[in-house]
Amino acid sequence: MRFVERFGNCEMEWTEERATELIELYKRKEIIWGPKHPMHFNKIRKQYAWEELGKEMNRPVDECKKKMKKLLSCLRREKMKMKKAVEQDFQLNYLYTLAMPIFYRDMKQLHSTH
Repeated sequence: MRFVERFGNCEMEWTEERATELIELYKRKEIIWGPKHPMHFNKIRKQYAWEELGKEMNRPVDECKKKMKKLLSCLRREKMKMKKAVEQDFQLNYLYTLAMPIFYRDMKQLHSTH
């Protein structure tokens, strides 16, 4: 069974190359994502920037917006996973160190330097 992402009436398969191209074009349109850009809060100018991006991608604007929203969501999710992994690793190492007798702790440190 094959699943295809649907946007309104059209079907769209996003390859890694197309997603990368979308990200690159999005990065160049600071008005869309940069709150420090002087026109960021101007809805008309922002919509115009999205329309330019859609033309450059040869895709409908709504499709580009939805894909970018999904990509940003994935990025946030992955960043949270990494943050939790680092926190968990730190906590486990800390608890492990507390639970070890001093002798074993010293041996572990000695072993890790060689």
